[in-house]
Amino acid sequence: MAIDWDAVVGSPVTGVFGEFVTYTTVGGQTFTLTGNYTEGALTEDSLGEAVPSTITDPTLGVQYSAFPPNTQPQQGDRAGFVNPVSKVFETFFVKDVRPDGQGTAYLKLNFIG
Repeated sequence: MAIDWDAVVGSPVTGVFGEFVTYTTVGGQTFTLTGNYTEGALTEDSLGEAVPSTITDPTLGVQYSAFPPNTQPQQGDRAGFVNPVSKVFETFFVKDVRPDGQGTAYLKLNFIG
């Protein structure tokens, strides 16, 4: 029996923790969806062990079912939303799309403004 992860997990989690997102594709199509934002921390050792640093890794989890027909997230798209951490509307550039194989994708983001 196959599990519909989008219906069983994706939708309930997004319904509770999701942020309203204004999403614009590279082709200029704009629509709204709900996504799960996180600023996961990464330890960066580029300066050597003597100077460890921590950077954020802004990521937006989205359900493929939230996109209009024949539209999928891709590098170069833009996402704007009220950042739950800063409480300010921010816009991000999608630098990478990482599908999880269960109906959702993790969009790695770069801050624009």
